[in-house]
Amino acid sequence: MITTTVLKLGNIIIRPWQTGDEAALVKHANNRKIWLNVRDRFPHPYTLKDAEIWVRVAGADRNMINLAIEVEGQAAGGI
Repeated sequence: MITTTVLKLGNIIIRPWQTGDEAALVKHANNRKIWLNVRDRFPHPYTLKDAEIWVRVAGADRNMINLAIEVEGQAAGGI
């Protein structure tokens, strides 16, 4: 896993996904409004197992294509 900070913007950090992001990811991703916009590949309901798989896959990607948006120390979304 890469743990390098990609970009700091005040209290927002764009960084690789990492172990420990799963609970916050479930909290924010388990939202029907999000699913309606990305439903072709996005599960709903979004479970802890979904988050564990995503964090493992995205966090291992050395190309850093999928990054976490961290707000106030917590993953709040992705880019």
